[in-house]
Amino acid sequence: MSVSLHDEQALAPAPGPAPIITWRRPAGIFLAAMDSPGSPSQPALEILGELHAEEGLDFDVDSRGNSLGSSEFGLNMMWWDEKGGLSEVWKYPRGRYVIGVESTRKRTAAAAKVTPPGFVRHSYTDHTANPPRIYYYLLVRRSLTTSVTYQDIQRRFTDLGAKPEWDACLWVQSKIDALLGLWPDITYDE
Repeated sequence: MSVSLHDEQALAPAPGPAPIITWRRPAGIFLAAMDSPGSPSQPALEILGELHAEEGLDFDVDSRGNSLGSSEFGLNMMWWDEKGGLSEVWKYPRGRYVIGVESTRKRTAAAAKVTPPGFVRHSYTDHTANPPRIYYYLLVRRSLTTSVTYQDIQRRFTDLGAKPEWDACLWVQSKIDALLGLWPDITYDE
C-alpha cells in the first residue's frame, strides 16, 4: 500500500540532478532487528523527503517510509522507541551498513524477512516523542533476490561455526562474505 505524499510540498523537495552514488563494499555490517512500532513522525518524513532530493531519488514511499521507486537505489527507514533513557551514542553510526531482520531482539522466526544491506545515510532522534524515537535512514541498492529470510542467515553462520550477532558490527571477512552472498546480484564499486 502506497502513501501518497506527493501533494505535500514540504515533504518532497524538488529533486535536483541525480548525484553519482558510489556503492562501496562494506568493511563491517550490523544485523538489526526491525521491530519498528507505529508510524514515522512528520519531522522524520520531512527528513526522508530531503534525503530523497539530495540523492536525486523520487519520493515514493510506503507507510513505513520505505522507497517504492523503480530506480537502482532507494531510501528506507527503521526506528525504535528508546526505553530507559536516550543515549546520544548512535547504535548504527553513519557510514556503516545494516541488514534489517523483521523481528524483535528476543524472538526471531526462521521465516522473518531480511533486507539487503543498507548504508546508514542519516540518523535523527525525535525528542518530542514519548519515549524518544531514534530513526535511521538507509540508502539501499535494490536486489532482485526478494526471498532472503533469517533462516538463510542462520545457515550461512552455521556453515562458519558461528551464530548471528545482533547490534554488533561484524568485522570478520568470512561473515561479511557470507551475508553479502545472500544478494549475489548486488555489486560494489570498490
